[in-house]
Amino acid sequence: MFTGLIVKSRKIIVLLFLSIIISGRSFSHDKMEYVAEAVEIDPSEAPKIDGKLDDIFWKKGKVLTGFFQREPINGAPATEKSEIYILYDKENLYAGCRFYDLHPENIISELRRREDIFSSDRIELFFDTFHNHRTGYKFAINPYGVQMDEQRYDDNKRNVDWDAIWESGADIDSLGWVAEFKIPFFNMRFPETEEQVWGFNLVRDIRYKAEGVNWKPVSIDDGLVIRMSKLGHLIGIRGITPGRQFELRPYALSGMSETDVVSTQSKNETGFDLKYGITPDATFDVTVNPDYAQVEADVLDINLTRYPTRFPEKRDFFLEGKGIFQTPNHELFYSRRIGVRGDILWGTKLSGRTQGGVEYGFIGSQTGDWDYFGLGSNDESKEEALYGIARVRKGFSNGSSIGVMVTDKESKDDNYNRVFGIDGLFLYKNIYTTQFQVSSSFSPNLSMDNNSYFFNFERKANPLSAIIQLERVEPNYDINGTGFLSKELYRGYQRVQGMFTFNPFIEKSGIRQITVSTSGLIGEDILTKDYITSWQDKYPGIVIKPEYLQGKLNPDNWFFHQSFSIRGTSEMRLGFWYTVGKTNEPTITYHTDEYGLNISSPRTGRIQKISANTDILWGKFFNFSQKYLGSRYNITLNGTSWITSKMGLSLSGQYTKTYDPDKVMDGRHFRISMRNTYLFTKDLFIRLYTQGRWGTTYYGEKSTHNTFLASFLLGWEYHPGSWFYLAYNEGREDVNSPFTPVRDFMMTNRTIIAKLSYAINK
Repeated sequence: MFTGLIVKSRKIIVLLFLSIIISGRSFSHDKMEYVAEAVEIDPSEAPKIDGKLDDIFWKKGKVLTGFFQREPINGAPATEKSEIYILYDKENLYAGCRFYDLHPENIISELRRREDIFSSDRIELFFDTFHNHRTGYKFAINPYGVQMDEQRYDDNKRNVDWDAIWESGADIDSLGWVAEFKIPFFNMRFPETEEQVWGFNLVRDIRYKAEGVNWKPVSIDDGLVIRMSKLGHLIGIRGITPGRQFELRPYALSGMSETDVVSTQSKNETGFDLKYGITPDATFDVTVNPDYAQVEADVLDINLTRYPTRFPEKRDFFLEGKGIFQTPNHELFYSRRIGVRGDILWGTKLSGRTQGGVEYGFIGSQTGDWDYFGLGSNDESKEEALYGIARVRKGFSNGSSIGVMVTDKESKDDNYNRVFGIDGLFLYKNIYTTQFQVSSSFSPNLSMDNNSYFFNFERKANPLSAIIQLERVEPNYDINGTGFLSKELYRGYQRVQGMFTFNPFIEKSGIRQITVSTSGLIGEDILTKDYITSWQDKYPGIVIKPEYLQGKLNPDNWFFHQSFSIRGTSEMRLGFWYTVGKTNEPTITYHTDEYGLNISSPRTGRIQKISANTDILWGKFFNFSQKYLGSRYNITLNGTSWITSKMGLSLSGQYTKTYDPDKVMDGRHFRISMRNTYLFTKDLFIRLYTQGRWGTTYYGEKSTHNTFLASFLLGWEYHPGSWFYLAYNEGREDVNSPFTPVRDFMMTNRTIIAKLSYAINK
């Protein structure tokens, strides 16, 4: 059954590929409705960005007003008045905003780190500078002037880790609050034409009312997402050029480090990141010996599965323009693979788009031992490898696209991992989406049964949404040299799954929206003889099910999932879900059930100082380390408290207990992390981050393994894009097990680093 479906899906993919190419030629821009006009000023008239809006030059702008609600009553006029002025000179775009409020004492604003403004009132500006209805930028601030910015791609997707260099000012007064923007044009790409026409919209959030408003109305089908294909228009900008953006960020670092096996060593390094705008549409990036001393450590995760934890990317070089490298299914490029086992000696990246709407991105990088260049002793344990990533995607004006991706990792001894993939997205009437992806991997001795096929159809609208998906992943498909896929080698699967969601808005009795979601899957595992043999080699003495040893490898599987949730008018959320299903392992075929509960506190309220989120989970699970079906109970708590408007405390905790088939406790795990942040200004902060993970198992003999981490960071942005960091990190470990040497809160690593970087922009 499944093989037939996959064969049919291949034909559908080919037809879809052709239809996108043919239909893409006829797409055109929408009618010029909701038009805003920017007014040119002389650079000598540029307003001071101080949050006062008292410069007389703002009055030269044409006022925008008449906002509409996104929530709570979609399409209704905003309950508070807003006025926006847009100016520009040859190098900068300026926006001045007056937000009236009948109760300014209720305006919510907190002095937080950059990007962390969701819990405050805020204003967001959206620009589609190529007017292609697919890509763009977002700039936002809260009433403290704290900044947030994003790159937008594929219509409604976002790169929240992108950081531009711009100025902002804001202030609360007796009339409401004021926001001012100064955005240099070098932050954005746009065509070299005399007159610019950009996509444009404005979003204002009034948090104490839980009210979101827009200049151009937003469909209820889009929820809280601003789509690049549904913006208004900004005209009037003439005679500007993006120029050749040049940005150099050299750094110098000095400090010392030690581990439990290596005595104290000094650490003195230098390197740089370079960005150069070759054309208005193309950017070239170079990094040499990048250092990430200021990057916060990954959370010590409690992972009871066979697969490694996926951690998010936090490094600037890989964050810039990362949207082009995203694919619909499976992460063919997971940038954390680069540098995980060796130093990044260098990296280059070329990204951009052509006049015909073709986006591209190319990455090359080498890892190894930086000390190999004579700066210290050579460490042969650091992996030497070459990486190459290539991505090309053709976008169309209605949000559709077709793309190709190639990845390659070459390491010693002719070891390699290469992946080729083709994917596409077709958007119809703004609520119907079809996606596909076909990809193949190539590694030594894995040249057969190494493909993956994916087909997805989605209807996203309010109140009824639906998804139908077909997928086949063959046993030798392996992308983990450069990508991320939770799959064991020699094991594959094929499946059909669907999800239906009903989420009407209520706006009665304190309830804003209810969501009922039903999903299910019917599939088949592909457990090859090589997979069974690998289990026998890894786990001597393990008992494999006889039918697998006899070659009767036809294990089917299924699951059914049901969830219910309520979102209140105060933004409080309550949800419950359960899952039942059948799963296969070489040692057992079993039915499982799992239940979950989620509670989120409100995010609104002038006097609110605490927000929290709690997840509770219980049910059966396959204990992979012991190869038996057990059960577990898990509770996760995340909370944030702002003691003052400048000092915040975030706490995250997780507690898990596991049981064997006889319901005897065989494991207990606890994780807690705490982040304390104090902001002197929005550009100067200190942060203390502590983590601890305690683990005890009772697999015959009691064993404990506890790990701890403390991290201190002082950060000062003394010039836009230029930083001074002082960082201290220390890790310790407790081990008490009959199988390993005892360690009593022993230090495992310690580092103190001072780092200075400077941004040079032209």
